[in-house]
Amino acid sequence: MRPTLKIQDNGEICPKGHYCPQGTAEPVECPPGTYNPEFGAKTQEECRLCQENTFQDLFGQVGCKPCGQFATSVEGASLCTCKGKYRSYSAEDASCRCMSGFDYLDEDQFSLGNASGDTDCFPIVFDNCAI
Repeated sequence: MRPTLKIQDNGEICPKGHYCPQGTAEPVECPPGTYNPEFGAKTQEECRLCQENTFQDLFGQVGCKPCGQFATSVEGASLCTCKGKYRSYSAEDASCRCMSGFDYLDEDQFSLGNASGDTDCFPIVFDNCAI
């Protein structure tokens, strides 16, 4: 059994990012969408929900990550949603790039599909070849 109070139980205190219900042998990781910056949590309710426009996609974390300027989220999110249509969110760099098969052109008609943004992407359609 992993004690939750070091002095009272003469053992280890429950680590940050986890909670330790009474009688458990190992700490339980806070689930995605939540975090715990404190030692000694005893219940899952002590894992805090990520705030709006932040997220946490991993278990057992001590904080949440910002969505970035091109995405949003609701409280308790495990991932952000891109503002522009047909864009895919990347948790690694908080980018919103056009999904596969979609593109975005700037005012000079140059492809910006690999650039992060919040403008809607559109389907790539090729003209049929004349026979």
